[in-house]
Amino acid sequence: YCRLVAIDREQPDERLAVHVRRAFGAAPKTEPETYNLAAFVALAWLTVGDDRVADLAPGSAKRVRACGRPDEPILLNGREDLAKHWAFSAALVGVLGTDATRALGRWKELDDSLPQGSGFSFVDLAADRSGVYAAQRALDPATSAAWARRLARATEQQLLPLALLTAREGLSEQQFLARYGTVASGDYQATVASIDREQPDE
Repeated sequence: YCRLVAIDREQPDERLAVHVRRAFGAAPKTEPETYNLAAFVALAWLTVGDDRVADLAPGSAKRVRACGRPDEPILLNGREDLAKHWAFSAALVGVLGTDATRALGRWKELDDSLPQGSGFSFVDLAADRSGVYAAQRALDPATSAAWARRLARATEQQLLPLALLTAREGLSEQQFLARYGTVASGDYQATVASIDREQPDE
């Protein structure tokens, strides 16, 4: 994290893909999955930047605060919220696993559909699932080295394919129920499957 902040002070850049490339460009050749998890947590600190991330790396908060924060928000495809969704979900995979991370992302959107929220967003959900997709592979010992190299040259579209930015957003609870019923419905599952099909090929 501190290295990424120091680099950003010298070469400021708001794009998440640039920070991902900087993080994974230093991945070691041996046991890269351990480094990759640390890189995901550092990226979560960089984008989210609050104590939610501290729970992923106990004892890190004091050091992170000492190193400071980037001057500008980090963006993914021009949006700060998508960078947060991607990076935090990727980091969560290493701590909670894939299923729990996906369930939390789904719960967050359902909560957003309530009156006080911004609405259920399949774009946010796509950013969550894209972060999970990358982390699954980067944290698997069988594919971690290849995915570290891949993330070291990642583009914005590889992190979150542009086609997914056209998904529905701002759905109220009533609108969600009228269109999809529940998250167990065939229509909802088909929509999620279409998001997953847009992920980059291996």
